[in-house]
Amino acid sequence: MAAGWGIACLGAIGSWCWMGVLGLIATVAFGGLSILLFLQRRYPGALVFVVEDSIALFDAIVRNLPELSVSCGGSSVGEGLVLLKGAILNTGAKDIAPSMVDEPLTFLLPPGYKWIVARAIAAPPRATVEIGPSQASLRFDLGLLRCRECVRLECLAEVPPSDAKKHDHSSPSTRLLADLKFAHRIADTRDVQRIVLRLPSRTHKLLRRAAWLWVVFGLGLVTAYLVQGLTRGWRGELHFMLPATPSGPAVEVRPVPYLDGSLELRPVYYYNHSLCDRATLIHIYSKLRRTSYNAALPAC
Repeated sequence: MAAGWGIACLGAIGSWCWMGVLGLIATVAFGGLSILLFLQRRYPGALVFVVEDSIALFDAIVRNLPELSVSCGGSSVGEGLVLLKGAILNTGAKDIAPSMVDEPLTFLLPPGYKWIVARAIAAPPRATVEIGPSQASLRFDLGLLRCRECVRLECLAEVPPSDAKKHDHSSPSTRLLADLKFAHRIADTRDVQRIVLRLPSRTHKLLRRAAWLWVVFGLGLVTAYLVQGLTRGWRGELHFMLPATPSGPAVEVRPVPYLDGSLELRPVYYYNHSLCDRATLIHIYSKLRRTSYNAALPAC
């Protein structure tokens, strides 16, 4: 029976699985990147408000030092006075020109809050900020804000006392950031995003470093696998063709070695194209399993 075997060496059976997984990962990655680029191209303008610091002046200075007094405009600092430092950054792919502005960028506060002082400490030419008539809004004239340019500002806001009925015991600075809203009608510009700068903790640094190490380790494994496959060839399997007999058609099998020196010939079944119908294949498989072959195979 061995003389009638035709040997078909189908290499890279295992490697095709790896290549399929890598192809799926690449498809998902490039698909997500395409969607992200489409959304960015749809609205190329983008503004980000970066919160550098938010300080409740009474809690930070006056509460623990009653001998120290801090005044603003001739009046002593109340418990709800908050100093807000931040920057408005143009992170988009195009400059924001005055002709694009239908309604300017505005910082809005809910009822009970009010802006006391606002000042742009670093800004492009002709960029200004002013407090609205009701003291509940800050209106910005950005002028010509080019890509990667920013308007840095410092402002004072008065925050009402926390509502004891709602068990809200958060600090005034936290409530100010939570209730601060943004509004604008600028052509081709997305909604304003908010980023709060925080110093990374030691645990965060270690986790980020460990994540990078795992990424480098994974890329190293993939690179080593690809280099080994390209230089030494992919690991494959030997497939044999058993010739047709009066009782059944030809069938493709693969040898599975065992520790006792025998081989089990298992038929290879392809879900998209089989050499014979599944019932016949199962019948042939049940016959082959009852036979033990010597491990020595004929030369190719």
